[in-house]
Amino acid sequence: MNPRPLNFAMPIFASYFRALTSVIWSDSEQAIADLERLRQRGATHLVFTTNTFWWLESYPEFAQHLAESATLIQATSEFRIYKLATVTK
Repeated sequence: MNPRPLNFAMPIFASYFRALTSVIWSDSEQAIADLERLRQRGATHLVFTTNTFWWLESYPEFAQHLAESATLIQATSEFRIYKLATVTK
């Protein structure tokens, strides 16, 4: 049986998102570019857990881009789940 290929039509956890992208973002522009690359590859959701909430404060333009290009579908004190807008190809 062949292993299932990596499929980005699934939620991406913020900590995994960081591992898939640039080593360390110097600014929101890099974070936005990385998010858009993953969206182009089929990422459908982005999940923040409490240990990654700080990203939204440290990268305010990234947080604004997310607010404009995704829908917050659930938020608790422990996590936030964003549904990413579909990319037309």
